[in-house]
Amino acid sequence: MPLSTTSCSDESTAGSPILKSPKLEDPAGRVPQDGESICFSPEQIACVCEALQQSGDVERLSRFLWSLPPSELLRSNESVLKARAVVAFHRSDFRDLYAILEGHNFDSVNHQVLQQMWYKAHYIEAAKIRGRPLGAVDKYR
Repeated sequence: MPLSTTSCSDESTAGSPILKSPKLEDPAGRVPQDGESICFSPEQIACVCEALQQSGDVERLSRFLWSLPPSELLRSNESVLKARAVVAFHRSDFRDLYAILEGHNFDSVNHQVLQQMWYKAHYIEAAKIRGRPLGAVDKYR
């Protein structure tokens, strides 16, 4: 079930838009009971995305991303975009990966990781077309 924008009474996120999820597990892995909701600010969503990326749990990251609303607040969030790129890469959805990477200006801190993903995606596609792994020379053609 997707998240929805709402107001939750949480002093730590006062003044920030809140995204409410009725069935999403919280970052600690606790699943809410019936009628219970978990509220996330955009900053908390970015933090969850970063934590899930660092843990390498791409499947859980993917589930978390799919539960997010199509919010303008999140469309330009660099952590969410980077997480979407990681999920697209791991699912071999290179068209989506390229669209994310080409459509946004990322902070220079993320350039090396994103550039490596870009190159690996191109190498995988080229190897698939040729029907064999690329050699050292093939990677530079």
